[in-house]
Amino acid sequence: MAIQAFAHLAWIVLFGYLATLTALSFIHANRGYHKVWYQSVKETDFNAPSINTPTAAPTQLYIPTQNTMPTPQYPPAQNIVTYPPQATPAPVWTGTPQQTPATAPYHHA
Repeated sequence: MAIQAFAHLAWIVLFGYLATLTALSFIHANRGYHKVWYQSVKETDFNAPSINTPTAAPTQLYIPTQNTMPTPQYPPAQNIVTYPPQATPAPVWTGTPQQTPATAPYHHA
């Protein structure tokens, strides 16, 4: 039982190592080091800077000087309707109720 538990722990450690190594390899390859797939782990410097982008920062930022967003123009409100309408009264029922004969759904003995 102990051997099985340690084998399970070893599997978890190896799985974590492979997941970390794969993630670091993808990051390193996206930085421009495409030989990462052919090197050993000892030879690879995963902390190396990217070779695809320049290292110099931009010297001037663009700052807009005027409002570039147009303000929306809405049409004027017309025929404002309130709910419920105040002019018409609520309908009143003036009929007489119709009576239907009561029939029992079940036969009582």
